[in-house]
Amino acid sequence: MIHTNTYAQLKTQQTGLKLLSSNIPTNTQTVSALGPTGTLPTGSNIVMADIFNYIKIVPMSTAANTGLTLRVVGWSALDKTSGYYVPHVLGWFDTFTLNSDATAITINTVSGFKAFKNFSAATTGSSTSNCKVIGSSSTGKESAVALIDTMGCVAIQFDYFCTNGGAANAGQIFYGFI
Repeated sequence: MIHTNTYAQLKTQQTGLKLLSSNIPTNTQTVSALGPTGTLPTGSNIVMADIFNYIKIVPMSTAANTGLTLRVVGWSALDKTSGYYVPHVLGWFDTFTLNSDATAITINTVSGFKAFKNFSAATTGSSTSNCKVIGSSSTGKESAVALIDTMGCVAIQFDYFCTNGGAANAGQIFYGFI
């Protein structure tokens, strides 16, 4: 459901971009199975949802990584008394094109990070009606970003990995709530 104030919200980023304290693990990482749980998951790849209803995501990677996948999972409370949390996929992206024109930067002592020229939602794995890749760049140094509706989520989980050439700290995500 689109709020009547969505346009006003989207005009201004409400929180600055933050670096997720997670990385792309080695190349054998696979997406974990998720199910309802009595304890809200924690970890370096999980952030508490803000009071805002959308999250902006800017993934980055080094050129060595290929076969990238980004799954974004929202965790919602089942009800106020049960104490159970239910996961639901908010976005699943599996086609990334590194922007070779972008300026490489160093993050956490790892050099060579570049933004993506574009990336797209997976054709299988999840519904993509609540997420949109915006700002895809055909030329220049701009980066593509994803905008995802997080309404009703108490936490957001990022699963970001590659199937080829992956190494610890070789991928990062910047995020901000709007």
